[in-house]
Amino acid sequence: MVSFQEVELVKKAFEREDEPYWDYIATCGISQVGIKDKNATAAEKDDFCISIGLRCLLPPDIKLPNEYRGVKVLAQVVGEAVAQGA
Repeated sequence: MVSFQEVELVKKAFEREDEPYWDYIATCGISQVGIKDKNATAAEKDDFCISIGLRCLLPPDIKLPNEYRGVKVLAQVVGEAVAQGA
């Protein structure tokens, strides 16, 4: 299992990638595989992953990686992130 601190460094590198999918990403964080993927195996459910919240479905010609530097990348459509009033 990769530590949280290691995944944090991988996520930071992922965020620096200049890829077209960034136009569609609302959020980028870290989660456990079992929280994001209900079909995760017992062996991987406690592993950390990069958790992506998409504004909308990606066009067919733009693909997110399934894995980045050995860390799973899991995505779901969450819609547009909107700041709430103070």
